[in-house]
Amino acid sequence: MATPDELVRKAEAAYASMDIDRVMDLFNRDIVQYWNGKKRIEGWDELRQDHLEGFLRVFPDGSPGIQNFSIKKTLRMACGDMIGVEWVSSCLDRRTGEWEEDRGAEFWWIKGDRLSEWHAYAATERITPPAQRSPGLTGED
Repeated sequence: MATPDELVRKAEAAYASMDIDRVMDLFNRDIVQYWNGKKRIEGWDELRQDHLEGFLRVFPDGSPGIQNFSIKKTLRMACGDMIGVEWVSSCLDRRTGEWEEDRGAEFWWIKGDRLSEWHAYAATERITPPAQRSPGLTGED
């Protein structure tokens, strides 16, 4: 049985890899996802499709629609089968040419080292590209 910190590190590495199979290995087949308080997804196949369209934003040729993706997940709490995590991620959206940054918190219910229920609360901002930021400005508070 993995520790909460190991599960968070595994999730961070899977998303950083941008490998859909590694990402989907984090979830049970019966996964239920809530986003900003609304139930959005039921089931592994639906979540996979959402990740292809929403996270990776795959182009028709199969290439990802994001680049220069980075993510940092921080374990904030663990109690029984529940884990609380904060994250910050950023990427260049190749479809729009805009840089964006996501910040959020998520609560995971774990069954057999995989997420079975996932509640996420997030905000997305358009940001100044890293190369154009003033020295010492990282975009993080």
